[in-house]
Amino acid sequence: MALVTCRECGHQVSSDASACPQCGAPVTKPPVAAPSKTNSATGCGSLIAVGILIWLFFSVFGHGCSTSPRSVTYRVDGTASSASLTYQNAQGGTQQETVALPWELPMTAQAGSFVYISAQNQGESGNVTVHIVVDGKEFKQSTARGAYTIASASGSCP
Repeated sequence: MALVTCRECGHQVSSDASACPQCGAPVTKPPVAAPSKTNSATGCGSLIAVGILIWLFFSVFGHGCSTSPRSVTYRVDGTASSASLTYQNAQGGTQQETVALPWELPMTAQAGSFVYISAQNQGESGNVTVHIVVDGKEFKQSTARGAYTIASASGSCP
């Protein structure tokens, strides 16, 4: 039920009434909305088009979505004299080696690519700290203390 305005006297009348109780004029029923004839394929196509436009917008204007090369430096230091390393290299592969500390490896990586380094203390005591530095700013860091402990850091290159 809805209220409609009588076209004769302006009184509010139920749409279920046949006549206005104020003046007796017949009540004009509100129009009934016709069922939508939207084709589901057309609706789906519209959603796909909107999705493509959103993707295109963020591809061109999106902040932080750049895939430009980044300067990445893996750095390992601490009071331990040596460490066994595992890291994601510039080609995207995994590399392992045992090195004297401190140790550093500069490389280039694409924004959004995975960067990873872990270092296991090879001594009976001491600590080891791993750093991932991106474009001169520390991105990730982790420290492990004690014999044969492992420090690791990873993430998607910003």
